[in-house]
Amino acid sequence: MFKIKGNDIYLTRADSAELSVNLRYADGRQYAIGENDTIIFQMRKERSSVVELSKTFVGTSIVTLEPNDTKDLDFGKYKYEIELVLESGKVYTVIPYADLFLENEIVITHNCVL
Repeated sequence: MFKIKGNDIYLTRADSAELSVNLRYADGRQYAIGENDTIIFQMRKERSSVVELSKTFVGTSIVTLEPNDTKDLDFGKYKYEIELVLESGKVYTVIPYADLFLENEIVITHNCVL
């Protein structure tokens, strides 16, 4: 299961997820991500705790979580942030300190073919 409410993410541990980060200028115009712009996704238990998951995506506004990213993490509430790093080096936190709920899976098999 994967769903988003506001900025909060609900994800079953070891599931796949794709988040499209909608970037806009202050005046509402859509920002087109550049081929050398970077999106950084980081997740941790608490604001000051160790980073549990960090992923970097260059030239795309799609954040992709794979089953291996979360399969060994504990269930529960995490905090995540998404930053945009422009080719120029400017950094913008586009989703600051939001909740990610990693939920229990019932079927524990990773060898199924769809």
